[in-house]
Amino acid sequence: MIVANPLLVVKEVFGEKLAGLLVFGSHAREGDAAPGSDLNIAIVLREEATVYERAGIYSSMVGPVSPVILTLEQLGELWERGDFLAHELHGDSAPLYVDDELAGILERRPPITDVTLGYLRRHSLAALGVAAEEHVSSRWVDSINYSYRAYRSAVRYLEAAEHRIIPFSDAEILRALSARGVRGGIFRRLRALRRLGGGRMESREALERAFGGVKSLLGLGGVDAATLLEEAEGKRVSRIRVYEGDGRALAEIRYVGPSGKMRKIILG
Repeated sequence: MIVANPLLVVKEVFGEKLAGLLVFGSHAREGDAAPGSDLNIAIVLREEATVYERAGIYSSMVGPVSPVILTLEQLGELWERGDFLAHELHGDSAPLYVDDELAGILERRPPITDVTLGYLRRHSLAALGVAAEEHVSSRWVDSINYSYRAYRSAVRYLEAAEHRIIPFSDAEILRALSARGVRGGIFRRLRALRRLGGGRMESREALERAFGGVKSLLGLGGVDAATLLEEAEGKRVSRIRVYEGDGRALAEIRYVGPSGKMRKIILG
């Protein structure tokens, strides 16, 4: 986390420029953060940060901290577009410091727009690709975490599209699933694995559960986790991308072939 008190450090770097500091994501929700969860912070300024100020913030941090630095004007633009970050800061944040102008923005609920929905749907599939990439790279804990995020984003997408709300906490996700008549076993297991960690077997289990769950929620056919991993494992993979096309989940595997040239496989 940030060395010393986060607010003191940010105020020291930005001084009168600072309009607000917020923690958002799992660390803003009691009981939802897992071991290794990033600490997401939003630093909102009255004017652009200089290179030196940004360097001062980044040099003051250790560990899994993910800072977002933006101005009040930029935040207002995100609000009008319905950007997902705006929704997170409105409904999924804990303010450490907020001035009056920022408080006025945060009080308004951002609209759910095509930008919001497009992000959530794409993110649910993209996170599956990252989970698969992390799995074949033997980063089991990271793979499990992205499998969890993929399924969560699919639920958020459906709730935003059909009910114009975004569930943020794990409890809200489970209530949304229950209201749909969907058993929450997949999400509960992903949540448990995220907290407990594990190795290859747990990582593969999480990926397979998330893959099947996301496809079911989004109404997609296409590639499954087992086929994807069978093609990817044993290769020098540089990237795995999961995306949607013609109502199907497609996967693109980029890898370095025996000759040293980059090759590509598309599944689905």
